[in-house]
Amino acid sequence: MLKGRQQENYQFSIHFDQQFLTELYGDDMRSAEEVFQSSIIQIHQELEVAETLFKKGNITEVRKIFHRIKPLFGYVGLLPVQDYIQTFEDNCIHFREIEGLALAFENLKVIILDASTKISEEKNRLGDYNKRRA
Repeated sequence: MLKGRQQENYQFSIHFDQQFLTELYGDDMRSAEEVFQSSIIQIHQELEVAETLFKKGNITEVRKIFHRIKPLFGYVGLLPVQDYIQTFEDNCIHFREIEGLALAFENLKVIILDASTKISEEKNRLGDYNKRRA
């Protein structure tokens, strides 16, 4: 007979790379929750700055911002988003005119905002899970 509650393993939502996150966090879902929380804050802050800089035509700084946030999507198991960001970074090198990047920038914003919603939802799920385990 088991004493106390049996602890179930956390299962990330289908949007996230379960195997990668299990290898990264093991059973430390408190750390995962903290990383998801800090990632979403930084992503939102950086995206705001990127939008302002893009409107000013500062492609170099926009590229640097996306380069900074790219790893955050890895830490939360959204590896394909990193690929989209890398493609945009590459385009920033090849297209020096803002007009040539406008559609790509808007598409990437949509991808990042969608990913941000998923990260926030998963962070909430992690929080609920961690509360149940406390």
